[in-house]
Amino acid sequence: MHEMEVVKSQVDRAVTALQSTIRRYYDTLYELRRLTLILLQETTADPADIEKWFADENYGICPDGFWQNLSHLEQYRNGCLVPDAVSYSCHPQLRNNHDVSARMFALRNIGPFLKEIKERLPETAWIYYQDATNFALQFPYIDQATAITADFDWSTYHTWISVAPENNPERAIQWTAPSIDYAGKGLIISVSIPVYEGDTFTGVWSIDLPMTPLYSEYMFIRQIPEQQNFIADYGKNIIAHPLIETKIDKEKGAIYQQKLDYISKEFANIPVSKLISSHTGKLELMLEDCRKYEVLYTTIPELRWIFFSMFPQERMLDIVNTKIKTALDSVRNGDLSYRLHNIPDSAGSNQVITSFNEMAQALEAQQEQLRESQKQLVQSERLSAIGSLAGGIAHDFNNMLNVILGYGQELFEALHPDDPLRTFAQEILSAGKRSAELTHQLLAFSRKQPLQPKVEDINAIILNTERVLARLIGEDIELKTMLSKNIPPVLVDATQIEQVVINLAVNARDAMPDGGTLLIETTSVELDEQYSRTHVRIKQGTYVMLSVTDTGHGMDETTRKRIFDPFFTTKAQGKGTGLGLATVYGIVKQSGGYIWAYSEPGMGTTFKIYLPRTTQKTTKKSAPKNAMATQGNNAMILLVEDEPALRKLCEIMLKSMQYRVVSATGGEEALTLVKSGQCIPDLVITDVVMPEMNGKVLTDRLRRHIPQLKVLYVSGYTDNTIVHHGVLDSGIPFLQKPFTKKRLALTLKNILEPN
Repeated sequence: MHEMEVVKSQVDRAVTALQSTIRRYYDTLYELRRLTLILLQETTADPADIEKWFADENYGICPDGFWQNLSHLEQYRNGCLVPDAVSYSCHPQLRNNHDVSARMFALRNIGPFLKEIKERLPETAWIYYQDATNFALQFPYIDQATAITADFDWSTYHTWISVAPENNPERAIQWTAPSIDYAGKGLIISVSIPVYEGDTFTGVWSIDLPMTPLYSEYMFIRQIPEQQNFIADYGKNIIAHPLIETKIDKEKGAIYQQKLDYISKEFANIPVSKLISSHTGKLELMLEDCRKYEVLYTTIPELRWIFFSMFPQERMLDIVNTKIKTALDSVRNGDLSYRLHNIPDSAGSNQVITSFNEMAQALEAQQEQLRESQKQLVQSERLSAIGSLAGGIAHDFNNMLNVILGYGQELFEALHPDDPLRTFAQEILSAGKRSAELTHQLLAFSRKQPLQPKVEDINAIILNTERVLARLIGEDIELKTMLSKNIPPVLVDATQIEQVVINLAVNARDAMPDGGTLLIETTSVELDEQYSRTHVRIKQGTYVMLSVTDTGHGMDETTRKRIFDPFFTTKAQGKGTGLGLATVYGIVKQSGGYIWAYSEPGMGTTFKIYLPRTTQKTTKKSAPKNAMATQGNNAMILLVEDEPALRKLCEIMLKSMQYRVVSATGGEEALTLVKSGQCIPDLVITDVVMPEMNGKVLTDRLRRHIPQLKVLYVSGYTDNTIVHHGVLDSGIPFLQKPFTKKRLALTLKNILEPN
């Protein structure tokens, strides 16, 4: 793992740790609110009981002008106060206010509980309660003379304001910007929760956290020279940064804010809204020192904060140069197994990585082929190892086999029928013919076999093969075909494509020994730039997709990576040569197409073949284009997609259609957005297969909150395959990846405006 990956990992750990701390504070505040309501509602006493308690506890107006426990104040100043004492304060004019007295009486025994909280949250500066009656309590005990003045107005204090009904109608927990602590603790962050009796706002609990623990726990040691880590809120105000002093002589309780451009003026133009929508990602900035910087960011929605980690881009160039030098040295020293991995793409190194890895892989393959060919020349009976030879070697080997078979035939015919050597000659001929068949398959794999391509209808090829397949797979396997109409023609060798379908069907049959279903589909697809970036060497354009799906035992990732290798097989000895899928791969590639396999253990297997549309046939006149449904009527769409690049592409598409869009990276984030009221969607677009929670489970849970919510599922599988595997019910709106903007627009219009 290189330096950038280390930093990314650290950012993730820091954010996770911070979110864990957030939950600790939230749980504490909820418990304080619950306990307060119980005490205020269940603690009853007549005025005489309250006055007796005040007298017994020696409450009165102190020299500082506050109504409080005079004995505790004296003990505090003498350094001998009991550790669970709470300081109470209110204006002396409220001395005879029964509501204030009753509230203080109800909360008189809360000290031990606050002490326990303080022990669980040792970094806390203090915990305090503010009441609508202008009554307040603080823990640990605060000397009122040094903390606040006699005419202090709690209702104007920023923690109170942050959760007041007009500023916090959702009654949520709120964090404030950094402020100057009125008790001399320096720079602090405050988190507060409102207290309501029914619909009446009665007060607020607050916990103050000094900035120092925030730095020590989350501002981790730099991994890259000149690296900076800091936190800002959605308003571009700095929450935590090493450059901020924690002891500043300002008015007590004042909000202390520095904008992001305090670090560099370039931060003033950062599009925070885009950072929020993407949740996590990377920026490139040219700062005032004329150096380019990499800026990693991760949002913390619970606090509306963004965690940044910034370091000079030139450091990434150093990493690239070092790794490339190491790679070239390894080749120079004869180690062809070295591959370039985890190099920062921001350094413009993608082409270098690809070129080097392809070169090293080719050299290593040639080296391995040479070793294997030498074995074959010495031990010709081990023909199963020929798969390690490349196409050129297989072609040359065919020439040698031609000599062997020719002279063998001459020898066979020259020998008398009764000559015992004639049997040996027959064995030589039989072995030579079997070897020729293997090399023929190797030539198919290496894309060097002769083809006779013609303009063909792929559906006609499937229909022509269907009867053969039915006999081939047997009665225990049900054969289904879903052939789309009006798909474009392709330039292929029909016989070879039939061989592809037969080989895939045989492979599927062997994967379903107890029976099952074999599904063959065709459709027309548009592969765009996004798809080509995520699939090596694939070109953009219109393709005919041929899909073959079985319900067999499936494959794990290790097996799937090797299925196209010559002579690789999971079957028992004598049950297969291991060249069936290698032949399929070669035919598809030689036809100008692409093949991908999708499989999981126990979930069956799908092979998708993409054959390019041919331009050799006169195309039909295009029908008048339908007006694209670009007017989304300002409908709200919740987009759930775990792939960042595709998620960003869909956002751009939807916004251009006049939809409002809120994005989520997965099911849990989407549920949070809906439950918190941040998003009330008219429709949700969700991937079917996602980590932790699939799209079907997500929509079922979302409809508990929005019963009439409309949904559009998307997936790399075809809709028939998804239904076939039991993930979705038939008839549910579904869009197959990859899809065009036009297809997305028309699909959404049909869902939102069915009439």
